[in-house]
Amino acid sequence: MKLRFFIFIAVGIFILYALSHAVDPKKLARQISHFPKERIIFLCILSVIISLLKSWRFFLLLRKNNVKVKFWQICKVYIAGQSTTPIPGGEIFRSILLKHETGVDTKQTSGAVVMQALIVFFSSAVIAIIGSLVYGILINIALITLTLIIVVIYLILNQKIFMKLFSKMKEHQKLKKTATTLIATHKGVRNNLLHRGSQHKPGITFMSSVGIGLVSNLVGGVMIYAIVSAYALPINFIQSVYIYSMSIIIAAVSGIVPGGVGLAEGGIAGLLVLLKVEVSKAFAIVLIFRFINLVFYILFGLVFLLLFYSKTLIFTKKVKAKK
Repeated sequence: MKLRFFIFIAVGIFILYALSHAVDPKKLARQISHFPKERIIFLCILSVIISLLKSWRFFLLLRKNNVKVKFWQICKVYIAGQSTTPIPGGEIFRSILLKHETGVDTKQTSGAVVMQALIVFFSSAVIAIIGSLVYGILINIALITLTLIIVVIYLILNQKIFMKLFSKMKEHQKLKKTATTLIATHKGVRNNLLHRGSQHKPGITFMSSVGIGLVSNLVGGVMIYAIVSAYALPINFIQSVYIYSMSIIIAAVSGIVPGGVGLAEGGIAGLLVLLKVEVSKAFAIVLIFRFINLVFYILFGLVFLLLFYSKTLIFTKKVKAKK
């Protein structure tokens, strides 16, 4: 945790140093100040829509794992979980909130939590790979992403590899509990992916979830397009969807830094420059986008956390203290 904190500080200092030499601060401030303020509200609404779409996908995955919940419960849990976006293990926090909400053990929900993260990566990667091949940029990243997807899916489907690993872990007393959790997680992920033990056709939950992911990427593309169009740049809606999808891939790759702060901004700005956007405008677009996609996203999550879970978390903390 301390290491990640120091990395975060170091990357932040490096980014500030790089920005001060790559972009004129006054010019950058002028670009940001010229952005239409009324569009900020529109961008925030789009961010809320994306959160609702992701909540719906999480709801479908949980229902497939026989977790009886209502959509509103999942909305509260998912959006409140946004408050932990920059913190390692943020997805685990959602499982904890879900346990408070429904009483369901985290082992039963861990498969859906992991599958949610995989589908976010998968649906974004599909668009990113196609876009990279069409526009002829970042092809290496696209190919690496494709390889990672194939490897992950192969490992999930090849149950023997996991069973051998888990059986080895169970032999050690300290790893026994972890192995039990991983077995439950793997079972949940396979259940969502293969759709076994269901009356529906195989893969229906997975395909529906990917479809929701693609729709959320389209909404994200609208967000990017609303920003770039304010600067009268020759970037169309399809390119905007590609940029949004690549931003997710870049943020995932730069996961060593909390929230991908610094590395994600540099990566997205570099992508915009490759698409012939002037450097100061590229950084202005990135800062506005990340303000909505990170700062507002977290603040919106904090509002839900305080409204619906502050008493629960305080009560839990007091019970632990008494023990």
